[in-house]
Amino acid sequence: MNLPLDTHSWAYWKQMEIIQAMSPAERFLLGINLCNDGRKMMVASILREQPHLSEREIAVAIFERMHGHLFSPEKREQIKASLRAGTT
Repeated sequence: MNLPLDTHSWAYWKQMEIIQAMSPAERFLLGINLCNDGRKMMVASILREQPHLSEREIAVAIFERMHGHLFSPEKREQIKASLRAGTT
């Protein structure tokens, strides 16, 4: 296993100890909270670059960053149109 490069090894192992002491439900909620925090950071980054975007255009920008590379150009445009229309 490779240790993260941005954390001292002692801190990493302490984090693992704390996480392993949690119940499955607590670990699940931790994961959900981390995902939510990551989304908030992504939205803040997008809005720093393009402060005028609507909620739907933010959704399009998130899709592009997270999943756009997984689809053909045609399918990507179809998904983006659906996000803009609010149908997804």
